Amino acid sequence: MICKKRSLYNNRKTTLDGMLFDSQDEAKYYRYLSLLQTSGEISCLERQTPFVLIVNSVKLGTMKWDFSYIEDGQKVAFDWKGYKNQERIWNFKRKLVQALYPDWSFRTNLDKVKKKK
Repeated sequence: MICKKRSLYNNRKTTLDGMLFDSQDEAKYYRYLSLLQTSGEISCLERQTPFVLIVNSVKLGTMKWDFSYIEDGQKVAFDWKGYKNQERIWNFKRKLVQALYPDWSFRTNLDKVKKKK
């Protein structure tokens, strides 16, 4: 009997424009970013951007963020999260990549949106 491996977070892989995404929400967000790029609000949109984690000349690994782009001259890496899980581990990894790449802004869909007054 062959059992299909179930996704850890019950995501459904989704294909959009011939590209495979880990979830339907990630694919929808890519479509949104594509529209922003078409309108000129962002540029240089890329998927699965790798960030090599090297500390004291030791390669600890590589972290891939779902999307990267340039917005108002700022390099942005964005990762789509289905929901908060293993928050302590994720926060540690995020702080590490921010320390190693200070010229980048690292964001997720779970970040608190600051309300404009």
